[in-house]
Amino acid sequence: MTTSSTTWRILPREQGSTLLIGMLFLIILTLLGLSAALISKTDERMARNSRDRNIAFFAAESALRDARDDIHLPASRIQGATGALADCSGATTKGLCLPAAAGDPQVWETTYLTDPTRSVEYGEMTSLTAAQKFKVAPASGGVTAPPRYLIEALPDINGVSLSAKVPQKWLYRITAIGYGANANTSVIVQETIRP
Repeated sequence: MTTSSTTWRILPREQGSTLLIGMLFLIILTLLGLSAALISKTDERMARNSRDRNIAFFAAESALRDARDDIHLPASRIQGATGALADCSGATTKGLCLPAAAGDPQVWETTYLTDPTRSVEYGEMTSLTAAQKFKVAPASGGVTAPPRYLIEALPDINGVSLSAKVPQKWLYRITAIGYGANANTSVIVQETIRP
């Protein structure tokens, strides 16, 4: 009978370094993927906010143009400061305001600009048709509310006359607010014109 002898060789213990290095690479790749996703999401938000702010800005600029047209219409309702009130609520001169008294907040800093009984909606005085006005449909890229404006009649210090025969000259400060597709986005712009 023959007997074979088997020799057992003892191998050195493996330390698992390959597994550890592989896990480390996986963690690094996961962190890189997460940071790329977060950067992409932040970029998307910034682009959306920028677009929304541009929509609001263009709406406010349109309200400025509409106010200029309101002042320059051949049969304009605005003649100097006639009908202008401190609270901007004249029956026929809605949106035409006197400047704030010294120490008071400016007219456009109050809620008058957003109040429909005191400010003028885009196209309201210039008789724009519904098709010419802003589309109030935020879901499809429109605005959340139509733009509005106020006109303040300011005495023109270059046109002040010491003679009663020469009428007082006026400047008009137009303040307009435009809204974006997001209800929290609004832009206020101002312009002073000399008719």
